[in-house]
Amino acid sequence: MWAQREFALVEEDRALQFASISFDASAEEIFPTLLAGATLVVRHAEVPSALDLVNTIVPRLIAGRSTQAILGVKTEYPSYRLDGELGYPSGAIVTDVIDGYGAAAAGLRPWKVRATQRGGAIEQYGDVIVAIDGKAVRTFDELPRVLGNRKPGDTVKVTVVRGLPDAPQAIELPIQLTAQNEGLKSGM
Repeated sequence: MWAQREFALVEEDRALQFASISFDASAEEIFPTLLAGATLVVRHAEVPSALDLVNTIVPRLIAGRSTQAILGVKTEYPSYRLDGELGYPSGAIVTDVIDGYGAAAAGLRPWKVRATQRGGAIEQYGDVIVAIDGKAVRTFDELPRVLGNRKPGDTVKVTVVRGLPDAPQAIELPIQLTAQNEGLKSGM
């Protein structure tokens, strides 16, 4: 077959079957892969299709709106090391919860840290984000990766450790994602 020759498919290859099975193009993904003895990887239902991405992103881009989904949090410190009793070695601390965004509406609690010559002194412990939809978050820098395929308006389950330092416990907060500079619409 043309695709098998063109892409030089061999047994060790893995090909992603991305097109809908009801679309003719899926035959070009499925048959050459299987005929070469390669592995066909079927797109999981949680992975948006190309059409879904286009229908979501293009109207926002045309309108000049952000396509990046965010929680509505900021930090000055990347992570906090936990003792591991709850199954999380570290997580992302939040020093600012922005009013009008999903994190504030869900009640995420920020840390209060006072700057000192040696770094920062904790005045009040807040929540430590340790997972989003079951995917581990070890540092604040991991939030964009974990939220990568989400879009504004989606709701995620954010697992936080609350009650530090004396009575830490993991709790889950449903947080609606918003686009940067948009915040939640009133009444949500």
